[in-house]
Amino acid sequence: MNLNRLFLFVFVLVAALSSVSCRHETNDNGLPTELKADYTVNPLGIDNPAPLLSWRLNDERMGARQTAFQVLVASSPGLLSDDQADLWNSGKQESPVSRIPYQGLSLQSCKRYYWTVKVWDHEGNASSFSEPGTFETAYLDPSEWKGQWITNTDDTASQPAPYFRKEIRTRSGLVRATAYVAGLGYHELYVNDQKAGNSFLEPGYTRFDRRTLYLTYDITGMLTDGGNGIGVILGNGWYNVQSKAVWYFEKAPWRKSPRLLMDIRLEYNDGSVEFISTDEDWKCSEGPLRFNSLYAGEIYDARLDLGNWSLAGYDDSGWSPVLLTESPGGVLSPQTAPSIKIVRSLKPVKVHTLSPGSYVFDLGENFAGTARLKIKGETGTKVTMQFGEQANEDHSVAMEIIARHMRIAKDALPFQTDIYYLKGGEAEEYTPRFTYHGYRYVQLNTEPAVDLSEIEIEGLFLNTGFEKTGDFRCSNELFNKLYQATMNSYLSNFHSIPTDCPHREKNGWTGDAHIASELGLWNFNGMMPYRKWLQDLRDEQRPTGELPGIVPTSGWGYHWGNGPAWDSALPVIAQTLYEYYGDTTVLAENYDAVKRYVDYLVTRADHGIQHIGLGDWVSLTKTPVEVTSTGYYYYDALTLSKMAGILGKTADREKYAALAEEIKTAFNDRFLDPETNRYRVQTQTALSCALFQGLAPEQAVENTVNDLIASINEKNDHPDFGLLGSKYVLNVLREHGKHELAYKMINQKDFPSWGLWIELGATALWEDWDGREGSQNHIFLGDFSTWFFKALGGIQIDPANPGFSHFRLNPVFPDEISFVETSHKCLHGTIVSNWKRAENKVEMNVVIPPNTTSELTVPDGYQLKNRTDTKGRNIDFGSESNVVKLVSGQYNLVLEKTKR
Repeated sequence: MNLNRLFLFVFVLVAALSSVSCRHETNDNGLPTELKADYTVNPLGIDNPAPLLSWRLNDERMGARQTAFQVLVASSPGLLSDDQADLWNSGKQESPVSRIPYQGLSLQSCKRYYWTVKVWDHEGNASSFSEPGTFETAYLDPSEWKGQWITNTDDTASQPAPYFRKEIRTRSGLVRATAYVAGLGYHELYVNDQKAGNSFLEPGYTRFDRRTLYLTYDITGMLTDGGNGIGVILGNGWYNVQSKAVWYFEKAPWRKSPRLLMDIRLEYNDGSVEFISTDEDWKCSEGPLRFNSLYAGEIYDARLDLGNWSLAGYDDSGWSPVLLTESPGGVLSPQTAPSIKIVRSLKPVKVHTLSPGSYVFDLGENFAGTARLKIKGETGTKVTMQFGEQANEDHSVAMEIIARHMRIAKDALPFQTDIYYLKGGEAEEYTPRFTYHGYRYVQLNTEPAVDLSEIEIEGLFLNTGFEKTGDFRCSNELFNKLYQATMNSYLSNFHSIPTDCPHREKNGWTGDAHIASELGLWNFNGMMPYRKWLQDLRDEQRPTGELPGIVPTSGWGYHWGNGPAWDSALPVIAQTLYEYYGDTTVLAENYDAVKRYVDYLVTRADHGIQHIGLGDWVSLTKTPVEVTSTGYYYYDALTLSKMAGILGKTADREKYAALAEEIKTAFNDRFLDPETNRYRVQTQTALSCALFQGLAPEQAVENTVNDLIASINEKNDHPDFGLLGSKYVLNVLREHGKHELAYKMINQKDFPSWGLWIELGATALWEDWDGREGSQNHIFLGDFSTWFFKALGGIQIDPANPGFSHFRLNPVFPDEISFVETSHKCLHGTIVSNWKRAENKVEMNVVIPPNTTSELTVPDGYQLKNRTDTKGRNIDFGSESNVVKLVSGQYNLVLEKTKR
């Protein structure tokens, strides 16, 4: 063998050995996935100088966990592919936590950043670096904006929607084109006759004179070399409410005519950057959109169609110069919460003909959104679509309940009505842009009459575009229908803010929002949407600490509609987000506001008792407001103390813990009989409040639980509570092991019960127990659905380990149920708790995500028999007690009934 061949042989051998060594040291089974910055995959337009970078382990092995990680952040993907990082190399961090705030060189505005991560597993092996994720900054300093605010008029009474346009030129070598758009009240951006993005009702609703959101659009692929057309349509939204209602948004202090601010940033491959911005050179015009109102609807005259108005070369000689105008005021912030999108479409299940040219389309479900109309008819044909959630006996849409809240002139467009005038000729399509409705039925009238064969209606379900993270199904079909109705109502009532109902109000009632927040977090990734709304609360808080009952507000709700039971949305949602995500950022963001609020409550307390605020709304048996308001006063002080402890504010922790004890003493001095250790107010809400909030002293707990059971039994195991009791009662029954009674309450089908709604045909949750005289799409009585996850599935947070790094499994097996399927996707992966009956056994399929552990409590009356993972391998759990420790992995467990 000559030297060259010997050298080649040695080289190949060394390479092969190195390859074997590398394969041994890397574990691509645990390759990180789902890279997110600030809880969002590849976000555009953030202004956080230290975004939270997070990932999930893709590792199905038993006991899989992370022991260390390394993050790289670079200004180009090429640097990441070389395992280099010009901005940040975290180095190897010994940590089981799969997230870290960015800590590299200062970020710059309007830049895209690339990052990757690798992890070391429980055996010490390193994964490869993940596929890169990205995040893109917007303006880190609002002073960097180049554009000027423009409008077509300063008259808030002007009804036609303004259209704006400008032609721009780009040259070859364009690398990236980004549009930053603040268009109020709502806007749609068009580039070369194409709509940018797939979202609706942008930007999100805020207190506009204190904070205005803007959107970031990547329009690189929409531009061509040479001439390009840019167009924007503006709607009124909440910024310029023209339909009068009982909440007086037409008098909002921020109200002005629609206006636009935009920068388009063009970045070329030679490193040069150009900006095209709104200024006096833009043009504007009226068009076919003659009127738009969030409450009322739209009027669209297709005969006034502007043609390809956002294309280059369009003849805009008849258009007018724009007006430079003032800003809305307040802070310009990028929108980081998910946008409102079409989540699904619905076809009519029935069509009723009322008369020639008049039809009612039944979409089969009560939901929030708009409709897509396809129609063919004569030029000028007037099509009126009226939307409602209830129908009269003759099938016409019933509007009386919604109309009660209107304060508009008789000749004005009523609530939930869209009017379309046909252009004529070919079939045409119309989808309202700047409104949405709560409805199941669409009554469509045509003048002159159009035959039904020429008409198509499709319902478009619109809501904040949450990532779905939870699911539930079981053998009880009533429970399945209730769960689906809960999902319909939750999604129907989240459009940038959590709302009470999607038709007559669309208001951000604080009580509704916090009672529904936990059910939302079981089912959806709610961190960024709720952080946005918590910012809205802080923007509305007065220097004295007061909060209004609806947020945002035109000024209404500081003197009625608020109080501790409602205002506690601020600490409740902040604390709940911390428990579900384990992120202290949300506590830090809201700490000062919570402290200011608790200090305000101190000034309103009467020897520790609160007399202000709303009570147990829509309850059938009245509970004194002093009970529930003082209960939340105690919760707020205690939660503030906990927040202070987590954030290292020792003095505040002790101060507010002492305040909480003072409130607890005052509550029991007022309401607890010291001789009998029984509470003087014996309603379901009052008794469960004392237990749920932790106010009942140890010596009174057993009596209070027994009194609660008796109170429920007196009502034939039906609820008599309202909004607040709906949060307390079922959770208290679960915490004290009264699962059979909780099951009975949810399973009732006569008045008053959730099941009655389903029996009466509900597909969403109702406002009150009767429901026929109120809204039939409310979310605030929906917390019962958390019982499906926490009791039937048994998945429960361990307060000592927020974010599900360790959690509990405490399932219950009601005799009436033969199977349950429950899942929740936490930050670490998807938790699964499924079970089914097989003779005298219950077979469980359990998935514990990587990087987590759990404890399964075997229910009374059962014992764990064979214990295997999904591959049939026996697993030694150690202790033979009723608490079984589980590491990450998949398990098939058999629980056998014990003889009684």
